[in-house]
Amino acid sequence: ANLQGIYIGYNLRFQAAFGAAMPFYMKIATVVPSTTKSNTYAWMDKIPKMRKWVGDRVIQNLAARAYTLENEKFELTLGISADDIEDDQIGVYQPSVDMMGQSAATYPDDLMAVLMKNGQVNVAHDGQFFFDTDHPINLDDASAGTQSNFLTGLALNPANFASARAQMMSWVGADSKNLGAKPTILAVPPLLENMARVIAEAENISVAGGSTQTNVYKGAVEVVVIGDLAGGVADTEWYLLDTSKPIRPFVFQNRKSPVFTMHTDPKDPSVLQRDEFIYEAKARGAAGYSLWFLALKARA
Repeated sequence: ANLQGIYIGYNLRFQAAFGAAMPFYMKIATVVPSTTKSNTYAWMDKIPKMRKWVGDRVIQNLAARAYTLENEKFELTLGISADDIEDDQIGVYQPSVDMMGQSAATYPDDLMAVLMKNGQVNVAHDGQFFFDTDHPINLDDASAGTQSNFLTGLALNPANFASARAQMMSWVGADSKNLGAKPTILAVPPLLENMARVIAEAENISVAGGSTQTNVYKGAVEVVVIGDLAGGVADTEWYLLDTSKPIRPFVFQNRKSPVFTMHTDPKDPSVLQRDEFIYEAKARGAAGYSLWFLALKARA
């Protein structure tokens, strides 16, 4: 009965911390429920638009290109000495349970940061790196040319932001029509936060010659600072993301939301052999890329 009471108390703390967490992945990823071992996605080469109906319908077929995400397991386990339970030291572990709840809620954030940092070497649905310098405009016609969503030699400043934003908004699809990409989020590592907020939030900005001018891009994007993007060359990298559409730049595939469980049966091997009770959070899911033209990466 005491063990059950401890579990109920810990579970309440876990759930409270889980609910209070503020993960960013839901801002940048399409959350897709999963009911099987993996999900296969068939993406369109473009986001279809309504057209005037003249003559026969124009069927917008899904591109015959498969992109499969296989669900993986995730866990976080806390072992509590049976002696501490016996000595009523359960309060010592309460902060750890709180952190477990927060970590369980934000583990998709960790997956998103990895996708972003490695997008220039990870392949997406079109067979190209997600962030690449030569995405084909038409996957079935190489003569149509290419477009780049990976820009190098471009430090974050107002002029480069304006240039990258204009380039992103100019991309076209296989039908030569504008894809309608419009960045809504400027994602940066901590070292670029100050410049990002100047670009997105300042009333005025400095220009050549020491004068200032009205910041026409104030409010154009939301700044999202991601600590896991820090380190080495990543400290100079910044991202423009279009999250205005039903499909977002990334995918989080949720097979099983995090659950908090306990192993306190004296016959359980962990209890019997190590004389400790186990409290764990576990989940299943996966993360991957969506449409490349919903994102742009720049590096100084």
